[in-house]
Amino acid sequence: MIVIAFIGLIANVGALFVLMRGDVKNNLNMRGAYLHVLSDTLGSVAAVAAGIIILTTGWYYADPILSIVIALMIGLSAFRLLKDTVHVLLEGTPKHLDCDKISADLLAIDEVVSVNNLHVWTITSGMEKLTVHLVLQGNSTQAYEDVLEKAKHYVQHSLHIEQSTIQIEREADGEKDRVD
Repeated sequence: MIVIAFIGLIANVGALFVLMRGDVKNNLNMRGAYLHVLSDTLGSVAAVAAGIIILTTGWYYADPILSIVIALMIGLSAFRLLKDTVHVLLEGTPKHLDCDKISADLLAIDEVVSVNNLHVWTITSGMEKLTVHLVLQGNSTQAYEDVLEKAKHYVQHSLHIEQSTIQIEREADGEKDRVD
């Protein structure tokens, strides 16, 4: 039991090092794979420890006790991963983005009098999407172009969101133009 568990431990440690090179913190798929291999590694450690305890003391309860401890640790990690996955599936706002601040920053652009229908969500790990309606004061074509360019620059460079839909609405005549 100890020899087989130790061989498994070596293989799992190698797999952990390979997975740690990836984006384990921000990519849910990588985190899931990492947690799977980590649980296998912990299981191997528990099996080696239980084997040594049983061999030296004859206390057979070490194996089920260590297994329960490992199972609880895996369950907690799996719950956190599930919670983050459900947040993405339900199109929740990414935790690192504050919609109130985004709205205030967009409202600070000259000629913008209102920010409506702001939505920010995660499509997949590391890929956010933003949609927003900006209401402009008056109907100057130059203001339209300037606001659109400033809003696109803010979204891409400050928020690091590459995919966005910014809809400009002119306050004066209710005309709407959409730019992707």
